[in-house]
Amino acid sequence: MINSTRELSGLSGSFEDVKQLMERAFPEHEQMPFFLLRLMALRNGISFRAYYENGLLAGFTYTEETARTMFLLFLAVREEMRGKGYGSAILDDLKRRASKKCIVLNIEPAADDVPDAVERKNRLAFYRWNGFEDTGWKIRDKNDTYQILAHPFLSSSAFDVQDYRKAVGRLTFGMYQPYVFRDRPAGS
Repeated sequence: MINSTRELSGLSGSFEDVKQLMERAFPEHEQMPFFLLRLMALRNGISFRAYYENGLLAGFTYTEETARTMFLLFLAVREEMRGKGYGSAILDDLKRRASKKCIVLNIEPAADDVPDAVERKNRLAFYRWNGFEDTGWKIRDKNDTYQILAHPFLSSSAFDVQDYRKAVGRLTFGMYQPYVFRDRPAGS
């Protein structure tokens, strides 16, 4: 299982394995330039963390924190390590690090009429298995609409849509304000 982690900030060092995993795990329109992610990770509240098992990359996360929210922008696990507990172990680490903060993430909604329907349903099941619930809110960007999930159950911090908007906006230096809208009551 995972036995070490490493912060990926600044521009020194080579993290080609992390970059390649990002390129395989996320559609191109969801990716950000790798050098920019590493540079932004120098800012307070942003963490770009790689997880290793005996020196082999298992996965990575990219988070942004505000006073009440830890926004999980990216979580990826190596293909051959999926379904073996690595993703859950990484989420357990995030839950410990989040302390009393609500962990929030965006996922593509599960739908039957899309080419990656099985993958989307599996992703939703994975997050639900790990204690995340639908907030009843969605975010729309220029390309897609995403469902917002949250894990507020380790603390008194429930999902706060204003704090979530702040976290997402910080990732773009305030140049992008996301369109966040209520889809239905939470948990339904």
